[in-house]
Amino acid sequence: MSSKILEYTRVRPLSVSDSYKMFKYFFTRKRTMREDDENYVRVKYNGMVWNLRYSMLDYDLGILLGTHEYSVLRWINFKDLKTFVDAGAYIGTYTLRAGKAGAYVYSFEPNPFSYRLLKKNVTDNNLTERVQLYNMALFDKSAEMNFSVSSVGSSLFGSNGTLIKVKTITLDSLEISNVDLLKIDVEDAEINVIRGATKTLENTREILIEVRKQRINLIEGILKEKGFKELKRTDTSPTTTYILYNKVK
Repeated sequence: MSSKILEYTRVRPLSVSDSYKMFKYFFTRKRTMREDDENYVRVKYNGMVWNLRYSMLDYDLGILLGTHEYSVLRWINFKDLKTFVDAGAYIGTYTLRAGKAGAYVYSFEPNPFSYRLLKKNVTDNNLTERVQLYNMALFDKSAEMNFSVSSVGSSLFGSNGTLIKVKTITLDSLEISNVDLLKIDVEDAEINVIRGATKTLENTREILIEVRKQRINLIEGILKEKGFKELKRTDTSPTTTYILYNKVK
């Protein structure tokens, strides 16, 4: 816990205006979270510029720091990655770290509000030549599907938020020759992403996936058939687990 607190102290507002916004936010009791908020607070952390939504400042801070997956981020040596696929990039927690370390990144985020912020973060860190952005969802088919957007999350299988239409695409359709790490955080669409990546998995070194605990056996069965074995796992909530898989040589 002390390490996580220390990470917060390393976040620096970029201007007096950003400092004021942060001060005002944390001393305001009544707040309404809005994913479509374009009132940004700009901060610097770990050598990178991050644009965060004012109405979701504490939530977005937790996302960029990876507080709920603190140990998971430390499993990855981003400097070892040449090609990284980020399925469910959100505002860029993994995408920016990989791009900044020198990897070429394929970054997928179907939520239009999160994508807008992701794109801004990529641009402000001069990573547009290293990061290929897709305002689409990875899936097992190319289509246009309903997508549920709520205040703190979105899903192809959700029903509690506002429904919008998003495009889906298979990873195999991109014909990526080699993938060092495929990260999947797609709110119950993990199996669909994997089914749309059967050819790509033949040339994938590692897979990092967040999955609901009741679906772990099903995911592991599929990945085992593709030649992967579990390296590490940790719970990220009472219902979800992050697992790192490695291709057996």
